[in-house]
Amino acid sequence: MKASPERIAVEFDQIASLPDRNWNHNIHYHSFLLNELPNSCHRVLEIGCGKGRLSIELAKKVKEVVGIDLSNEMLKIARSRSKGIDNLRYEQTDYMQKDYPHAYFDAIVSVATFHHMDWPAVLKRAKGDLKPGGKLIVIDLYEEKGWMDSLYSLISIPIHHLYKWIKNGQSKSTPQENKLWNVHGSGDEYLPFAELKWLASQYLPGATVKRRLLWRYSLVWEKPAEKNPS
Repeated sequence: MKASPERIAVEFDQIASLPDRNWNHNIHYHSFLLNELPNSCHRVLEIGCGKGRLSIELAKKVKEVVGIDLSNEMLKIARSRSKGIDNLRYEQTDYMQKDYPHAYFDAIVSVATFHHMDWPAVLKRAKGDLKPGGKLIVIDLYEEKGWMDSLYSLISIPIHHLYKWIKNGQSKSTPQENKLWNVHGSGDEYLPFAELKWLASQYLPGATVKRRLLWRYSLVWEKPAEKNPS
């Protein structure tokens, strides 16, 4: 059973106090997300914006960014970091409970958040919230099953240690850091890659779903443009 939004909010309120890192498995894919934005992109939603690191980068590229998160403490830090960025606003809300106008966003991006939500429901919701020609761009985690997942995991181990050493130097996780992440992880549930790919094909025809290194997958889907009436 997935963790409730209330539990997730409490856990990330606590995680917000942990030290920031220059690099982690999610930050590693920020450049991928930024590069996948549509050419004509004015309004972007980030689901699960945390402390605002990606939202701030998005605001450098588009006219308007909305970052949403369940955690009040995460958003306090995000707002503090984003002072003076007029085209970026944050909202403490559950995406599945928030109403946006139909076809409102040119892009919806999310990192390590979709696994907290019901996949069919969030895919259908994002589909409606995107403009024709808009893109859904997701990086998230999946449940390992089978030899291909094991191979990707094996290759990821030395890459993880190399990047961690280059980007973060000698800094090590504290016992409190490990404890809080372990508590949060105990409530996480991931779908197998094959199931993720199948569901995407059902709800977002044409979506590209790929395994990535560092225990992640990517999903990119472009909403078809509206046909001109004949």
